[in-house]
Amino acid sequence: MILCLKIPIRTFSAWNSTFTGRPKGGYDAVDYLKKYSGRFPLLHIKDEEEIGQSGTMDFEPIFKAAYAQGMKGYYMEVERYNFKPVKSVAMSYEYLANSNYAK
Repeated sequence: MILCLKIPIRTFSAWNSTFTGRPKGGYDAVDYLKKYSGRFPLLHIKDEEEIGQSGTMDFEPIFKAAYAQGMKGYYMEVERYNFKPVKSVAMSYEYLANSNYAK
């Protein structure tokens, strides 16, 4: 199933956390979210592999900072599939659903 949302461009903004321990853009995701607080109703997260499997990203402080600045929702991207896409996406969903920080 593919879900598409119609969101006016002016209201859409998201932080795209890159898949390395240090974001490629040179900014720490938490610092960036704090600096531009209130501008990120959506959070776009991804990892090098299935969410939480690479061991290089610490998502908890990113989610806490995002909720603190007013995040309403998030979406995830699987950068590289190690399994069939449906399994990789399910693994990523389960990782976040079982966390104590992603609502």
